[in-house]
Amino acid sequence: MDPTLLLWKSEGQSFFQRFGTWFNHLLDPTLLLFSDAEIQKAHDALLEQNVKEKDKSAVILLLSSVHADSGAVLPLHLRPPAFFPASVFPVLGSLVHHNGVGPALFWQ
Repeated sequence: MDPTLLLWKSEGQSFFQRFGTWFNHLLDPTLLLFSDAEIQKAHDALLEQNVKEKDKSAVILLLSSVHADSGAVLPLHLRPPAFFPASVFPVLGSLVHHNGVGPALFWQ
């Protein structure tokens, strides 16, 4: 069974637990420093053995860097620590009250 699925089954039982995992661990910018080879090595190591508490950092790395369905490593600009900060400003801009069509279209 996939190690990330085991983590969500054991720890992510409620919305608040998953929300806390996202904002406390998965959006850590240091996760962007790992290379694709290191991520693949961690994925292969976790597939061979059961997930233990000591492997928590490897599981967090996989949750933020590996596609859940295909198991492929995500490109750097699509990983959550890189994508979330880039998407905050357009989302906030679209929530602001607009006085006309031009400013509304700018944020879209």
